[in-house]
Amino acid sequence: MRERGVRERAAVPPGAISRLLVDLAREPARPPATALAPGTVVGRFQIQRELARGGFGVVYVARDRALGRSVAFKLVPARAQGAADDRVLREAEAAARLTHPNIVTLFDVGRCPAGPYLVLELLRGETLAARLRRGPLPLRDALRVAEAVARGLAHAHEAGVFHRDLSPGNVFLCEDGQVKVLDFGLAHAFGRARTAGGTPPYMAPEQRRGAPEDERTDVFALGAILFEMLTGEQPFPAATPGRTPRRAPALQVPDLPALADLLRRMMAEDPVRRPRDGGAVLAALGALGGELDRAGVRPARRSRRRRPVPQVALALLAVGVLAAAVVATVSLRRAPAGAAREGDRQLVAVADFVNDTGDAGLDALSGLLVTSLEQSQRIGVLPRSRMLDLARQGGRPGAARIDEATGADAGARGGVRTLLVPSIRREGELYVATLRALSLPGRDPVFTVEERARGLAAVPGLLDRLGARARRALREDDAEVEAHRVRLQDAVTSNLEAYGHYVRGLELSYQDFDAARALTEFRTALALDPRFALPSLEIAVLASWHEVPGEDGAARIAAAAAEADRLPDKERRTILAFRSFVDGDRAGAEVRFRALANDYPLDKGILYLAGEALWHGGTASGPREAAGLLRRALDLDPAFLVAAIHLFQWTDRFGPPDEATARARRAVQARPGPAAFAMLARALAARGHLKAALASARRASSMAGGAHFEASYALAEILARAGRGEEAARELRRWTEPDAEPGDRRIASEFLPVLLAGEGRLRAARRAWRRLSEQACGVECAAFDAVLAAHLALADDDPPAALAALRAGTPRAEADGDPDAWLWALLGDTTTGAARAARLAPGSIAERRHAAAAAISAARPDDAVAILRPLAAQDPAIPTAFLLGLALAGAGHDAEAVDAFAVVERAYPLYAPAWSASLRPRATWESARALLRLGRREGARAELDALLARWTRADRDLPLLRRARALRASLGDAPRSGAPAR
Repeated sequence: MRERGVRERAAVPPGAISRLLVDLAREPARPPATALAPGTVVGRFQIQRELARGGFGVVYVARDRALGRSVAFKLVPARAQGAADDRVLREAEAAARLTHPNIVTLFDVGRCPAGPYLVLELLRGETLAARLRRGPLPLRDALRVAEAVARGLAHAHEAGVFHRDLSPGNVFLCEDGQVKVLDFGLAHAFGRARTAGGTPPYMAPEQRRGAPEDERTDVFALGAILFEMLTGEQPFPAATPGRTPRRAPALQVPDLPALADLLRRMMAEDPVRRPRDGGAVLAALGALGGELDRAGVRPARRSRRRRPVPQVALALLAVGVLAAAVVATVSLRRAPAGAAREGDRQLVAVADFVNDTGDAGLDALSGLLVTSLEQSQRIGVLPRSRMLDLARQGGRPGAARIDEATGADAGARGGVRTLLVPSIRREGELYVATLRALSLPGRDPVFTVEERARGLAAVPGLLDRLGARARRALREDDAEVEAHRVRLQDAVTSNLEAYGHYVRGLELSYQDFDAARALTEFRTALALDPRFALPSLEIAVLASWHEVPGEDGAARIAAAAAEADRLPDKERRTILAFRSFVDGDRAGAEVRFRALANDYPLDKGILYLAGEALWHGGTASGPREAAGLLRRALDLDPAFLVAAIHLFQWTDRFGPPDEATARARRAVQARPGPAAFAMLARALAARGHLKAALASARRASSMAGGAHFEASYALAEILARAGRGEEAARELRRWTEPDAEPGDRRIASEFLPVLLAGEGRLRAARRAWRRLSEQACGVECAAFDAVLAAHLALADDDPPAALAALRAGTPRAEADGDPDAWLWALLGDTTTGAARAARLAPGSIAERRHAAAAAISAARPDDAVAILRPLAAQDPAIPTAFLLGLALAGAGHDAEAVDAFAVVERAYPLYAPAWSASLRPRATWESARALLRLGRREGARAELDALLARWTRADRDLPLLRRARALRASLGDAPRSGAPAR
C-alpha cells in the first residue's frame, strides 16, 4: 500500500506528455542528446551513472532526492516532428497514465538543457533479448513470460494504447521474477519514424506495407517472441520493412498441441485471423495452463522439411486421407469452401449494394453475393458484422451501412487487400449489376465487371454470374470456379423479398438480440418461400436455446434438413450439425461444429453455434472449448450479446476475472445500445460492482423506454443480487402479462419463482410456478417446470415432495440420457436415477455428476470427492460445485468444503437456473456448519447473518429459516436486522 501511495504522488501530471510533444513539434530536429555527467541535477533527480544507449535515447541511473529511491532517467532525442498530431498526443498521454504490474511505470516527464526526458522505475535484471542469446526457454517459463506480456498488452489495449514495437529488447525479465514491457506507446511519439514500424523480425505484415495498425499488430509481435522463446530461432529472421514475409513456420509442441495452433493464429498474415487483442491472447494462454499441468514437458521444436517436395506432398495427402477417415461421420458432399490452402486465400470485403432501382427489397443483395463468393477455395470474405465493428472503431460510431468509404476504411483496418463495391440499377425491364474492385488502402481501381438480367426473378442468376466473374478476376481459374459454384435461386431462395426478411431477422437475432421481432421476420420469409431452409434453421435455434412457445425446434430443423442437399456448403453443414444436436446426437454435433468452426473462422454465427453445441454437449472439455469459440466470436463482434452469455458464466467461474468487464466495455464502445449496456451491467455485477451495475442496467432499460426485454431482465437480475427483491419482482412482472411476447413472458415467468424462492418466499414462488406451468411450450419447458418444482420442494426441505414433482414431470426425450439424473440420485431415488443415467455418455459431465450424487446418497463421500474434484475444474455449472461441497464435508474436508460452497454462493446466475431456488441458500447453511466444525465461529456468524438478511421476508415456517435462527442464536449476539444491501 505504501508503494502504491508513492506512485500516485509521483504520477505524471495530466497533459504533461501532450504539452511536451506540442513544444517539441515546433522545434527543428536536434542531434542526439549529449551525455549527462554523474552528479548533474535535473529537477529533483540527480544523475549517478550511464546505464545504456539505444535508438530511443540514453538511460541513466538517477536518484529521486524527494522520494529517496533510484530511478531510470531516459534522455530522449528531440526528433518529434509531427508529434503534435492529435492521435499521437492522445495515445502518448494514455500510455503515460498506464499503471500495471507488467508495464514499466512512468514517474515523470520534462525538459532540461540536454533535451526532453522521461523518468521511469528502475528495473534490475536483463532483457528477454539478452536471455535468448543463451538459447530457448523451457516451455513453462516461455508461457509464463508470454502470459505476463499479454497481461500488460490487455491492460494497454483496453486503454486504447498499442505498443507497435514489441520485441525481446522491449521485454524485461526482473531479478524478482517480474516481467515488464518497456517503451509502451511512447517510442513513436518521441520521434521514432512511423515508417520504421517496429523491429523487422517482429513486425506484422500490415506494418511492412504501411497499412493501419491496431491491437493485432502487437499480437503478431508477441507470437513471434513466443516462437523464439520456445525454439531459440526467430520465425522471420530475414524480414524487412516493405516486404511481406513468408507464412509463419509450423511449430511442434508435443506436450501442448493447442499452443501450436494459437501461435499460427497469432502470426497469421491476415490480421482478422489473429486473436483480437492482448486480452484474447491472455485468455487463450490461460486456457492452456491446465492442459500443461496434466502433461509431461518436452521441448518444442520447429517442423523441418527434409524430404523432396513430391514426397512431402504425398505425405500431406496421406495425412488428409487419415483426417477424412476420422471425421467421416460429417458426410461432406464436397470439399468445404475455405478448408484448403487457408493461408493462401485472398481476403476481400464486400460493401452494401448501391441500390438505384427504387426497390427496397434489393437492399440486402450483398448477402447473396457473399454466399456466391464463399464457395471459393481461394477467396475469404470479411463478415459484414466485423466490417461494421471496424468502421465504428475507426471513428464511424453510427455506421449502419457499408458504403464505399466505410468499406474502404473498415477493410483496410481488417487487413483486406480488395474491396468489392456492388451496385444495381434498372434500364427499363433490365436489371444491371456492376461490381467494382478497389485495392486497399489506396482505393485504386483493380477491375470492373457487369452483368444484366431481364426481370426481378432473374436477379439471383445475375448475382451468380457476377460472383463467378469476380472470382475469375481475382485470379481463380475457370475449373475451380465451376467446381465450387452454386445457383443462388436454387441453393438459397429465388424470392428476394423473402431473403430480405431473413437478413433483417439475422440482424435482430444476432445483433440486437430481439428474438420476438427476429421470429416475425423469419416466419415472414418462410411464408413467402416455404422451401427457404435458412429461416427454418434460425427458428429452430431460437426454439431450442431461447425458448419460443408455439414453435417446435425439432420440426423446424427437420424441415430445413429436408432441403439441405441443395444448399451451399456452409449452410448445409450447419443445418446437419444442428439437427444432430436437436436429435440428441451430441457427439456427432460436436464433430460437425468443430469442423465448421475450423473451416469458417470469420463467421461469428458459426462460432457461436459451435460454442453453444460444445457448451451443452456434455463432454468434460466442452465448456472450455466453447469458451474459446465464444471468445473468437466476440473478437469479431465485441457487442455479440448471445456469445457473451455463456462466456461470462465461464469467466465468472474460472476467470480471467476482469475479462467479462473488459469485453463488455468494448461492446459499449462498439455499439452503445441497450444490449451492450445490459452486457456491461451483468459483467459488473459478476465482479461485485453492484452500484455501477445497476446504473448500467437502468441506462440500458431507459434507452429503450423500458421496452427492451434483455435490458429489463438484466436489471431484475441485478436488483435481486443487490437484495432488492421486490423491485426485481416488479420489473419481471411487467413481462409476465398475457400481452407480452410469448418467449419473453416464458423466460420472465421462469425467473420469478426462482427469485421469490431465493428470498425464502416459497408460497409466493409456488403460485408463480403454477402460472408458469400453464404456459405450455413443449417437452423442454415441461422438463424445466418439473425440475423447478423439485427445487422449490427441496428449498422447503421436503425431499419426498421433490421426488413427487420429478415423477409428475414429462421426461426429456434425449437420446443420450437425462442430464438431471443426478438430482434423482441426490434425493434418494437411486434406481430411477440410474435408469435415467443409463444412456449418458461415459465420462460426460452429466454421467460423472450422477455417479457422484449416487455416491453421496450411498454415504461414500470419498468416492464422490474423487469424481468431483477434477470435474469441478472443468464444469462451470454450479450443481457440480455444490455436490463437491457436500462430498468434502461428508469426507471431513471442511476447509475445502467451505471453498466449494463459496463458489455456489458468489456465482452470478445468468438466466436464473432452477438450482438457484434451493442450492444457494443450502450452500450458505452448509458452509456455516462446516465453519463451526472448524472452530471458526465468526465466519459461521457471518454466513448465517447473510442468509437471514436475504430472508427478511421469508415464510415464517420455512424449516431452513428456523434452523438458521436457532443456530445463530446459539452463537451469541442477536441476529442483525438484515436490511437489504443497496
